[in-house]
Amino acid sequence: PVSVLYWCRRMIEWFSPVVLLACAAWVLIRWLSLSRGPNRLDWAGAVFGHRGCRFVSGCVENTMPAYLYALERGADGIEIDVRLCGTGELVVFHDALTGLQCDGPSKAVVDMPFDDVQRLTYSLDSTKQLHPPLLKDVLELCRSRQCKLLLEVKHYHWHSSDLVVGGLRKIVRDYPDVILEATTVISFNPFVLYAIRAALPEVAVGPLYDDSTVSGIALGSCDVVASPWLRVTFPKMVDLVVGRVTEHLLCGLLGASMLCTRLDLTTAAQARRQLRSRRCLYLYGLAQVFPSALTGLPVCVSCDDDHDRLKASASAVRCYPIRAV
Repeated sequence: PVSVLYWCRRMIEWFSPVVLLACAAWVLIRWLSLSRGPNRLDWAGAVFGHRGCRFVSGCVENTMPAYLYALERGADGIEIDVRLCGTGELVVFHDALTGLQCDGPSKAVVDMPFDDVQRLTYSLDSTKQLHPPLLKDVLELCRSRQCKLLLEVKHYHWHSSDLVVGGLRKIVRDYPDVILEATTVISFNPFVLYAIRAALPEVAVGPLYDDSTVSGIALGSCDVVASPWLRVTFPKMVDLVVGRVTEHLLCGLLGASMLCTRLDLTTAAQARRQLRSRRCLYLYGLAQVFPSALTGLPVCVSCDDDHDRLKASASAVRCYPIRAV
């Protein structure tokens, strides 16, 4: 009996700090968690044009012709990319550097004045008359076509998230019908999403993740300048952890309306978990066929081309909108 009591006391001594830390962490998470955002379950079955379209002859991605191409082929909405330029405005541009898509010397978009960004021409455009679209023109298009919008924020610096929030606050004021009712803001950066939801709780957000986000940055295969600490960690292991944390922790912290990932990283079980959590699951990386394993689940998708075929495939597997609850 003495030895039993001794070991009981020892176990209490060992595990008490762990239990206290776990309780403190739970309280902190509950305190930091934001209210649930707008419901996007009724987006199930929607097909989005990824950057409008990609790899389509005569169409440059993330331009007005690309967005029109997708909408005219049956897409329910478009996915666009925005980032901050050197003068603090949000510009519609995917890459951090201009040299991957545009003529002239490669420059960092974050260092360029707004007017210089708008004067860029694309290397794939033979007319040299095509320039990055104005964000307000894209929002006007969504308003006139009454289409949905996935607005991906390409911003990876937590310390300047207030500039992104300021830009979004302005477009919420100018286009409340588009941003509040038909837009979900998505990003790989949870800090910027948290700042957006904390300042604009009426805006729907969705965290993005895949299995190569951190490793892509660390190994230089992504167009984001790597932070030094990424090069001394185990990026593949971090990517694995990020995926689990995003679904099981970040979505709750952000009050997310949507979880966003690549098709080959998801399962029907994950989609069912999102349904129980009243969240839509956005998948990218699709071709022309909607996966039958996701029949009847709250899933919306994007593709680069053949939007009409993917839309028909989504309808065939009965991936219809789920009434918001």
